Amino acid sequence: QPRDLSPIDLALLEGLARPLAPVIGAGINFAGVETDPLFAASIVAPGAAYEITLSVRAGGADWPARLLVTQALLPETLASEGPAPKAERSGPALTVLMTARVARVEMPLSKLTSLRPGATLLLGVPADQPVELLSGGLDGEVAAEAQIGRKGNRMAVRISRRGPALRALNPAFAG
Repeated sequence: QPRDLSPIDLALLEGLARPLAPVIGAGINFAGVETDPLFAASIVAPGAAYEITLSVRAGGADWPARLLVTQALLPETLASEGPAPKAERSGPALTVLMTARVARVEMPLSKLTSLRPGATLLLGVPADQPVELLSGGLDGEVAAEAQIGRKGNRMAVRISRRGPALRALNPAFAG
């Protein structure tokens, strides 16, 4: 028996579905969550729904997720067109959070609280060590390695090697 979704469940699902709204329609509502993929697929008639496969990152782990959207919920233009063609890699502009990680430093709290303007904090890495560009925040996958520098009066990084996260998006540019 499906249970009603809690306000927390609804907020989490809304955050997941909001970026998908341009594709699947803004009027999406959730009726429930089914964790058995075979059962979820069995309650929709073949050809009457679209399956969207996602990878959800939470708590440092990737979780597979499938979203079944019935044709009745799709905007008329999408439902009448049939299956959408594969999106091009250079499709609409997406915003991605990138973090440049120079080094991780552990220190006693007493040393941290004694830092003052002008103090030097040794990072413990060689000056020519590449900076890691992480996709999705501090615990994200390495998207690239880069050398730190400047362009004009701004800090910059020059990509020296693509990481696994970028190679997975476009294997033609591996390296």
